[in-house]
Amino acid sequence: MSVRQTLFIACLHLALLDAQLAWGDSPAPPATLQTGPSHPAPKVNEPWNTARRIPVEELPGPQQQTTMLPSVGGTARLPRLPPPEDSPFTGSRAFVQPLPNMMRNLPDTAKILPNGKQPETVGQPTLTLSLETVLRSVEQDYPLLAAAFQERGIAAGDLLAADGPFDTRLVSGGKSVPLGYYQYTTADTYLERANRNGGRSFAGYRIGTGPTFPIWYGELETNTGGEFRAGHTQSLLQGLVIDKRRADLIKAQIARTIAEPVIVEQRIDFLRAAAVAYWEWLGAGRKYVIAQQVLNEASERNKILSERVRRGDAAEIEQVDNQRIVVDREAKLIAAGRKFQETAIKLSLFYRDEAGLPLLPDPRQLPHFFPMPRAPNPNQLTSDLQLAYQRRPELRELSLKRQSLNVERNLARNQTLPQLDGFITAAKDVGSETPPIDKTPFQLETGLVGSVPLQRSAARGNMRAAEASIRQVSAKLQWYEDKITAEVQDSVSAILAAHGQLRPRREAVQLTHRMEIAERRKYALGDSNLFVLNLRELDTRDAASLEVDAIVAYFVSTAFYHAALGLDGLRILELQTNRN
Repeated sequence: MSVRQTLFIACLHLALLDAQLAWGDSPAPPATLQTGPSHPAPKVNEPWNTARRIPVEELPGPQQQTTMLPSVGGTARLPRLPPPEDSPFTGSRAFVQPLPNMMRNLPDTAKILPNGKQPETVGQPTLTLSLETVLRSVEQDYPLLAAAFQERGIAAGDLLAADGPFDTRLVSGGKSVPLGYYQYTTADTYLERANRNGGRSFAGYRIGTGPTFPIWYGELETNTGGEFRAGHTQSLLQGLVIDKRRADLIKAQIARTIAEPVIVEQRIDFLRAAAVAYWEWLGAGRKYVIAQQVLNEASERNKILSERVRRGDAAEIEQVDNQRIVVDREAKLIAAGRKFQETAIKLSLFYRDEAGLPLLPDPRQLPHFFPMPRAPNPNQLTSDLQLAYQRRPELRELSLKRQSLNVERNLARNQTLPQLDGFITAAKDVGSETPPIDKTPFQLETGLVGSVPLQRSAARGNMRAAEASIRQVSAKLQWYEDKITAEVQDSVSAILAAHGQLRPRREAVQLTHRMEIAERRKYALGDSNLFVLNLRELDTRDAASLEVDAIVAYFVSTAFYHAALGLDGLRILELQTNRN
């Protein structure tokens, strides 16, 4: 065998070894994607429930250290990134089954606690963070949701205050004139209460004694035992059907009912935002893993090229080119790590501990896989719209506001009537008479009192404003119905589009991976170069990242779809759990 043949065989062996170290696979024929004995090669048309091994990695160099940031009242920490793993990325067997060796030797992530206090779970096994855990944390500890629940207390307080005008009042007073031409003393005590039928009743006792009363105050004088009296005043036209007291009470009762759809609307929004933050965090973690894997490939190849250059089997410039690839991928890994940290910090707004403080999710809590996407049914759009019209709290809230405005309009219409009140009063003095006046006989008094503003400007103006407000709410109600229709249509369209991308994106990863394997063989045989091989590797990385984007888009679209129907994500999970 000649020296040239010997060198060629050695170069071929080293190149194949390079491919094997980078991907954890043995060389394979171009038509088959080899993924190792424990992971058979995926087919282009294989089902979704397959697994792709993707490692969790950590930023290299000093960026691995936790960065301390000053904060009010304590110390805040940035979330850590997962450490390097040896599990290679091997094609589109992606995100629906556990990944081997995923959770080995992972560090703890600091929790945002005052004075830099560490979580109590340091050094203990950490369960993966599920969507249900995040949503339940929002339900129990999210401050804005707790603030929304206070709407009930506010409305209940307003309702109690609106019932105040119907409280029973105790009224008491007296007057004494001990010196002067007229000398007398009077005292009066009575209970008074407004009725819910437009009337007012009273009952009490009074006494007036003295040697001399002014003749114009003669009604103040009573027998020596005083006078017991009672009476009732009733509105006969204005204020008979409704008055301001009853209108305020009815509106307060409606406002108490409005508090519920207001709470439901905010709850749906918060749970949707938490679900979106969760899926974005999970997607950012997967994309960080992919960025770490392509860096590992270039780093392992750099070691091999260094040995080949030392032995004279490769040109030094080829190692320089590969080192360029390494530093470029290191920068992209840092960017991916930043995105992973950003999504973890955003998620911590919803994921909280028992004290209500934000928790940065531990990298050990990164789930091993995405849930199984479910194919949407485009034929249920009509039923979805009907469900949204029934459940969306905005429609219920506007409908109740229109009822409240109807109360204002009825009040204004009633105030255009004349004020006509009838009254009846009965009184009986006790004790001996005070000559020359004897008030012992039972007294009964009845009468009518009426008034009317000639222009009635206030009543007509209030009625005109109430009618305009009703038309305004009706227009808003129609717009919200159109908006809900558009949101349901858009969310269904988004789910269909996202789900439709899943299979092409998965196949794209498989095909680009096959092209990469073929390019590795060409590189081993000397028919390719590092520049083309780098492009093939980046194509595989980009295809895998786009697949992650498609999966995240599907679940984010699902969260918006449930919100568009007026369903909160926690209720959906409970129904799915009960169904399973």
